[in-house]
Amino acid sequence: MNSDLDVRTILEQAQSIAVVGASDDATKAACTVPALLVSRGYHIVPVNPFRATVLGIPAAPSLRDIHEHVDIVNVFRPAAEARALAEQAATMGAHTLWLQLGIISAEAEAISRSVGMEYIEDLCIGATVELLGITKHSHVQLQPDGWKEIAGTPQPDFLRQHAQHQDGRPSQATKPDAGQPI
Repeated sequence: MNSDLDVRTILEQAQSIAVVGASDDATKAACTVPALLVSRGYHIVPVNPFRATVLGIPAAPSLRDIHEHVDIVNVFRPAAEARALAEQAATMGAHTLWLQLGIISAEAEAISRSVGMEYIEDLCIGATVELLGITKHSHVQLQPDGWKEIAGTPQPDFLRQHAQHQDGRPSQATKPDAGQPI
């Protein structure tokens, strides 16, 4: 596992994050974590083959369909899919493969290490951003109807859940939902 310093450096240097398995279901971490990342100033590219948009952001059906550079590939899918996702992340030139809390894959780690890509597993990127207090910039504003606006896109009020855990404890919203249908 990378040291806290390495993880901080990865998150501070990253600008864009592909979120594989991103969801619009506010009860899933695959929704609340990407929304938190956007609120902290990261550019996200949702990856979901069943949605044209996620959180109001255009979604790519797969990593192969992303035509821009991403620094981190964040995975909310079962460990059985991690090997193929590691290969795709390596092909697209991602700097880091980050498997969410509860997802572990020795094959994905071996692929990542073999191409010099950073590898993090079994760790919630949202809780880590919170714990380390990383903010790129923020366009979050409270709206009168209880919604927030993130980079011009209205988002549900669930982002407040994350703000309550400044000590880095994962909130209920950051528990893994990998393996659930997206």
